[in-house]
Amino acid sequence: MTLKDILTSLSNQRKYPVISHYSSILTAEVSKGMQVHQILPGLYFLDDQLTFIFHRHADMLALEKDLAVYTDFLVEDLHRKIIKAITMIQPIFFIVLALLIIFIYVSLMWPMFQLIQSI
Repeated sequence: MTLKDILTSLSNQRKYPVISHYSSILTAEVSKGMQVHQILPGLYFLDDQLTFIFHRHADMLALEKDLAVYTDFLVEDLHRKIIKAITMIQPIFFIVLALLIIFIYVSLMWPMFQLIQSI
């Protein structure tokens, strides 16, 4: 598929409205004669590396390989961020759980302590 066909099919899908919106913008700009690497800096949500990849390659096979490597890099980076978030959340969850268990234990034992003190 050509890049224009890909952008057209992405703009026609309705599952992800953000992708549809930006691909329709890209399709309109490509139809005006602009190149993709000229359009991408105006789309602020995209990474500068993606613009560099489109600017560097005119060959579709090389572009496909670089985009696959870039995708692998992004997935790996996302995985690393998720693991970092889990390692931050997990201790906090266990501390809250431990405090809850201690609170339940103290609330159950408190009447017995009062009974022992009254004797």
